[in-house]
Amino acid sequence: ERIVPIHEEIFDDLKNIKFPIALSKIDKLREKIQKYFPNFKLHNLRHTFATSLIRAGGNIYTLSQIMWHWKIDTTTVYLSLDTSSAKKEISKIKFDFLKK
Repeated sequence: ERIVPIHEEIFDDLKNIKFPIALSKIDKLREKIQKYFPNFKLHNLRHTFATSLIRAGGNIYTLSQIMWHWKIDTTTVYLSLDTSSAKKEISKIKFDFLKK
């Protein structure tokens, strides 16, 4: 599990977000985050959202619509598969035919 430290000021802003969110609020949040993480880009949140949704069992087609992608191939760029997720998925395969 990946743990990302978040400054209290940013955490309070994140937990109080109500959707839909105005672009001006997003920009203010970005400025606050960049105080602590100068290399931060809003695109990082997009990638995190996409990865989190898929890991929670979300559908890649639905995600592509949420992300406004014209091609589903574009959506797969946002996905990262950690080793534990891969092992879990591979373990679903039944190799009963090998036991004969």
